[in-house]
Amino acid sequence: MIRGLLRPRVILSAAGAAWLLAVGVALNAANVVPTTHAGVVRVSLPEMLLPAAVRIEPETLNLGSEAGDGTVSIFLSLPLPHQASEVIPSSVELCLGQRCVSGDGSWNLAGNSTLQSKFDREVVRGLLQGAHGWVTLDAHGDLSVPPGHFQGSDAVVVLD
Repeated sequence: MIRGLLRPRVILSAAGAAWLLAVGVALNAANVVPTTHAGVVRVSLPEMLLPAAVRIEPETLNLGSEAGDGTVSIFLSLPLPHQASEVIPSSVELCLGQRCVSGDGSWNLAGNSTLQSKFDREVVRGLLQGAHGWVTLDAHGDLSVPPGHFQGSDAVVVLD
């Protein structure tokens, strides 16, 4: 991951371009634009996703049950050196394929590295419509710092 970049398009010196090559960013005609400054190029970097650890509770979702508090909890952790406070809470969605839902909007910070939010069971029931057995749900959203986006997933068992 390239840290410290605020925009996907930056101007770099030849030494900076060499560093990008060294860390595995492909530089080619599609993403490098010469500038009028001697020895400087403009580089468009690929969009990067920060992998996040996601845990969904309960691990077994009985769609026909009314037990519990009527919510599904999501716990979201980012790898170091990132902190959970870098997540923009309003951007977080829980998805199954192309269908996505948002949480209740409230996030609890559990230490520096974990956020917890609750999703209404009825909303999650609508998301899981027709799903049975092991189902992988994705969580994604935006960060207030580079790389700008995160994504993670967890598998749950869905029962009728």
